[in-house]
Amino acid sequence: MKKILLVLPIFLCFCGCQKTEPEYLISAIGFDNNGGMLNTCFEAVIINSETQSEELKIIEVQGETVEECVKNLSRKCTQGYLLSHCGVLVIGQSVTERQLKGIYDFCFKEPDITLSVLLVETENAKSLLSNKPVSTISVGYDIMGVIKQYGENKNVSFKNRFFEIIAQGGKATLPKIQPLSEGYYLENY
Repeated sequence: MKKILLVLPIFLCFCGCQKTEPEYLISAIGFDNNGGMLNTCFEAVIINSETQSEELKIIEVQGETVEECVKNLSRKCTQGYLLSHCGVLVIGQSVTERQLKGIYDFCFKEPDITLSVLLVETENAKSLLSNKPVSTISVGYDIMGVIKQYGENKNVSFKNRFFEIIAQGGKATLPKIQPLSEGYYLENY
């Protein structure tokens, strides 16, 4: 018993000394159709706790399904990633009905994607997410702000949260967002 009590404090000291790697916080996911494949862009805010720095990165992968795209994301990320910070799913106009159903199925099954994630439509998801953020750390969070502000100013209640879309049987008119040279344009809803 005495040996365990002596070893335990030494073990705890070494556990606290390990370096933490930067984490990829996925703030938005964009989907486009590319010849029948899903071209998926993960917008990642990379947090490095050692250097107290933040960096924005777009990680682009392809796959037949969203699950395959997430596996390909795992292969491309040098550190761990968190889907629980995803606030927006950007659906490109080229995405087919079958692909959209696959996106819905993935979101419903994936415990780290919140049911209150916003869905928006755009001409090209990669183009929108490649834009430079204006008021926050990421384009995804900027889009959330644009939708909230527009809704408050126009007294409009968007029904574009995932749980609302599912409640409508998967059929919804998503807000259309287009990139501008600086910022974003929300088309009339």
